[in-house]
Order: sequence, then structure tokens, then C-alpha cells
Amino acid sequence: MKHNGFTTKDIDDFLAQLVPEDSPACLSVALWKHNRIAYRYIKGTYASVRSWRDITPSTPFNIGSITKVITSLIMLRMQERQLLSLQDKIVDYLPSFPHDDVTIEQLMTHTAGYETIRIILWPKWNESMEEFAAQLVPLLERKYEPGTKTIYFPHSHFFLMQIIEKVSGQRIERLAHRELFQPLKMKHTTYDTRRLKPRTYVLPCTPYLEEGDVRYDRLRITGDSNLYSTAYDLLKLAEALLNAYGKSPLSRSLIEQSLYNKQHKHDPHNSVFFQKGAGNLVSFFSPSHSSAAVGHLGFTGCMFWIDPEQQMAGTIVSNMPTLNDAAVYASLNEVLLHWKE
Repeated sequence: MKHNGFTTKDIDDFLAQLVPEDSPACLSVALWKHNRIAYRYIKGTYASVRSWRDITPSTPFNIGSITKVITSLIMLRMQERQLLSLQDKIVDYLPSFPHDDVTIEQLMTHTAGYETIRIILWPKWNESMEEFAAQLVPLLERKYEPGTKTIYFPHSHFFLMQIIEKVSGQRIERLAHRELFQPLKMKHTTYDTRRLKPRTYVLPCTPYLEEGDVRYDRLRITGDSNLYSTAYDLLKLAEALLNAYGKSPLSRSLIEQSLYNKQHKHDPHNSVFFQKGAGNLVSFFSPSHSSAAVGHLGFTGCMFWIDPEQQMAGTIVSNMPTLNDAAVYASLNEVLLHWKE
């Protein structure tokens, strides 16, 4: 059935054009609507031990900076358990942090005063975490007064992860499974690729590579990127945040801070997500997203969004960093939002 010119076949054809043939490029897209997964698309094969495997709905992808969404939600859980406050200073937990006026919340909302486009490559499991942390120190150069601007700082959640692990006395992987993944039945989501069988997950790729980029394989957990998940698992999180049936395992307070945070209502980023807002300042949302829409991108070619006003959510999960373009996401989401059975 047509709706604004977009049938299921129209969307399938549109998405198929994004996946180059004879390459390890993979794409999984899903739309949550009417309290269920209403549309799904999956295409791609990935190199694995001299053979090619078709991806399935349970094949985990590296979702890049969407990892920060999970780390932020765990931080909110730490506040709920009264182990910390978002207004606490970073130096209260990390004494070597270079500025004593930056709060946990400012790192979460990207208003701490830092600005960089430089990314430090994450360490492998056999490499030193201390050395990685030392490389981040030069990036912590104050560019503006905290709380006066919102500018994305890629490595913010590494420091938040350190705080989470310090106050809880547990590794973030274990916390995430206990607080989120198990209650939400996110069975294919993990920070720790050592939990995954070798070569059963999709690595980011580039067009000239015949297989995934091994630079991103078996990395240390840093809290800011490299979580592995699926389109369907992310929609389980969206369903819990939308609380469609009134039986979400997530608290009302956590849901409100994630989706309806009044304190940051007019800011580009709340404690968990980017916000579309009435000014449409965040360009990866489509024109048909309501002003209440929230979401996050991942450098690997992924996007996760929730629109509480329309009671919809969408996931775009890929291993194609070349797809990571705001205009592409906006047009793709416009198509998804105008699909109807």
C-alpha cells in the first residue's frame, strides 16, 4: 500500500543501492511502530576465514559512538542508586583530571569546554589502557567555559566509564549486562568482543578492503565507542524507553531524563541523546521527525533514533563508515517515517 509514494519495495530498493556489490558491506535497518517491529531490511555478507557469510538479524555490528548512549544510561543508573550525582565534579573521582570545575553532566552533554576532531585509536586487548589515557590528556584543552556551548567531544565517555567503574567497583561490561542487556533481553549486545565467537561479528570496512578493518577488532572497552549490537537489540532499548505497555524495566526517572529532560529541553544534547528540538539544529534528523525526537550516530555508519511524540523508533546499523553522513541519514529516515502498511 502506498503512503506518500513509499512502498516496502521502494524502501528496499532505496536501501539496496547503499550496499556495494561484491564487498564486505553490510546493512541492517529496522523501524519500530505500532508497538512492534513494523519494517525490517537486511543485506550483506562479510569475510570470515576465506569464506563469505550472510548477515542475520543476530549478527552484531560495531555501533561506534552509539556506545555512548549505553554508557550514559548506566551513569543515570549509578545516580539512581545514589552512588554519585551528575552535578559532582570529575576531579572528585579522577583526581588527575586537568580541570576542577567540570561536572559529570557536562561531559555527558558535551558542554565541558572541549573541542576536537582528532580521534585516538582505541587500544587492543593486549595494549596498555594507561598509555591510551595518556594520549587523551592533550585533547583536554579548554576551548570555552563549561556550560556555555554544546560541542561534541568524541572521547568524553571514556572518563565517564572510569567513574562508573570506580563508584560501582565493577567493570562496565558486567554492569551493562545486569542493568540493561539482561532485563531488556538484548542478547546480542556487548562491549566485550571476547564474549563473541571469533569472526561471528561484523567489523567496520572500507570499499577497498576485502574484509573488515582489523584495526577495530578485539579492542579494549573504553565506554565511548566499539559496543557491538544489532538493529533489533537497539529497538528493544527504544521500546523500553518509550514504555509502550507501561511495564518497562527502566524507571520513570531514567526515561524522563533520557527523552524528556526539561533541564536540557532546548539544548542540542541532553544527558543521553542529541535532540532535534524546535530549531532543527541537529541535521541528521529528517524533517518529518517531531521536535521531540532524540538520537545518536556511530562513525561506522549507524544511527539510532527515538521519536516519543510519534511513538516510533528506528535503527540503521552498518559497517560502512562512508554512510556516516547527516544528509544520508536524514533522507533515509524521511523515507522510513513515510512508510506505512
